[in-house]
Amino acid sequence: MSAVFARVPEITRKLNQQTTSEAVLSTTATEIGTQWNLGRCIVALRKPGSPTSAWKEFISGGNKLTGVDVLQPLVCGLHDLAVEKGTLACPDIASTPELQPFTSQLSSLAAKSLLVQPLTDGNNHVGVLLLIDGAPRYW
Repeated sequence: MSAVFARVPEITRKLNQQTTSEAVLSTTATEIGTQWNLGRCIVALRKPGSPTSAWKEFISGGNKLTGVDVLQPLVCGLHDLAVEKGTLACPDIASTPELQPFTSQLSSLAAKSLLVQPLTDGNNHVGVLLLIDGAPRYW
């Protein structure tokens, strides 16, 4: 695990150099997706119960772009679930009952494992980070 976290200071410096929220989101998705060798990494800004206000997505080679009609309800639903239950680490999506309502969207992403991390500012939920991979993965 230490190798995964070795670049955290470098990633933090890159984030601190960004001047817009869009650039921060893009850098976050790209750096985490690349560092963790993910199939997909999505970072979204959103208040619970509302649509996303912004998001960026990292997609590794071999994975397909997905439309907003799939991603918007998936991001919103997973964020609401994480607000309710906390961080969700799912090494095998098929065996995670809480994810059954999202089977269709996750299947269209070829997702086999998922980590859902709510983003907070103090006590306020402000977004979500989704780490998605096409193979079972222990987060």
